[in-house]
Amino acid sequence: MLDALRRQVRLAGGRDAEPSAGIIDSQTIKGADTVGRASCGYDAGKKINGRKRFAVTDTLGLLITVTVCAAGVQDRDGAKSVLLEPYLPAGRCRVVFRRRRLRRPPGPRLRTRPRDV
Repeated sequence: MLDALRRQVRLAGGRDAEPSAGIIDSQTIKGADTVGRASCGYDAGKKINGRKRFAVTDTLGLLITVTVCAAGVQDRDGAKSVLLEPYLPAGRCRVVFRRRRLRRPPGPRLRTRPRDV
């Protein structure tokens, strides 16, 4: 049903029915006391105990896919689970933009020019 509504809105706006680009983002949500401990985690960066959701929207802001996991999951790991969802690899969404902090942690960098000694 979500796919059908998204297609109708995109067509009404003069766009292709299927999005070719998406935007990924995460949000940490505080968990209620009734939420089981198995599905919650602690986001140390935001100091929140709860869940984290990763959502991919098209460029109009219409939802493509969403994944919910424990807040303790790192953003780069949670983003992988969303990007590997069956919807995105099907070729409908060819480009996904992300915020800077979802990328891989910095490692050793290759030097492009020699260092002055």
